[in-house]
Amino acid sequence: EYIRRFFVPIRDLSQKYTIVQSSLAAAERIFGLLDRDELDAPEDVEHGAPPSVDDDVAFAFRDVTFGYREGTPVLKGVSLTARRGEKIAVVGATGAGKTTVTALLLRLHDVWSGHVLVDGQDVRAMPVTELRRRFGVVSQDIFLFAGTVLDNVAIGDPVPDRARAEACLRQVGAWDLVERREGGLDARIDERGANWSAGERQLLAFARALYVDRPILILDEATASIDSETEARLQKAIERVLEERTSIIIAHRLSTIREADRILVFHKGQIVEEGTHDELMRAGGVYARLHSLQFETEPEARGAPAEAVAAG
Repeated sequence: EYIRRFFVPIRDLSQKYTIVQSSLAAAERIFGLLDRDELDAPEDVEHGAPPSVDDDVAFAFRDVTFGYREGTPVLKGVSLTARRGEKIAVVGATGAGKTTVTALLLRLHDVWSGHVLVDGQDVRAMPVTELRRRFGVVSQDIFLFAGTVLDNVAIGDPVPDRARAEACLRQVGAWDLVERREGGLDARIDERGANWSAGERQLLAFARALYVDRPILILDEATASIDSETEARLQKAIERVLEERTSIIIAHRLSTIREADRILVFHKGQIVEEGTHDELMRAGGVYARLHSLQFETEPEARGAPAEAVAAG
């Protein structure tokens, strides 16, 4: 007994050491962000004149190369064009560069070479705040803040419009979920939405995207396992949110992108296939193989192994 009690503080000390190390790593990342120079529309002379695009082009990549580590490009000479109102889906294996495309659109990073154009302008020549006002984002990791449903749907609005928030919730099929909670729009949400299910958090995020009403929507589709009823709700919500908007969908479940106007298939940092779902299935290439892998495994595990194949 004495020996056991002797080792308790030693074990506790080792646990505290782990916590301290984790905290130091987190602090290093935070201070690294604070120390970064703010990028906001430098003179574009050094980048050369951006290529011209048609007026109906919402955004475009022109021969873009980029990586997170020097000498290791993630995207290699990527070119793509999204016309206004077009729904584009991006698929590929883990590490193919899908999410990097959206990071460059929002100018979270600058390209090594080439041009990223939004409304005909190189993003490096636009004020960051002006650029990002063009985008609505529904990320894979939904972040809800401690507060009310109204606070979270109308986030960033100094005077939240209750009627508009309710209309957005109705549009995405989430109003009945909110209405049954005590307080309705004033129902409490815990930090990170801990007291709401994964599907409910996603529906609230779609309502938020409708509320801000941006012309271009980035949807990084969530991979969380959800029941079939919630998945049907989410599919309808996606359709509502994408109406009359230019959109780029980072797809993890291929069943959700059948109706996309165009599907871009990324492989090792390059676009290797492009077309509609039916065209790509007939071609029998990378997309068809991903589709086959996903739907062969879905009956066993609700798509979990396939998501590992198609995520990234």
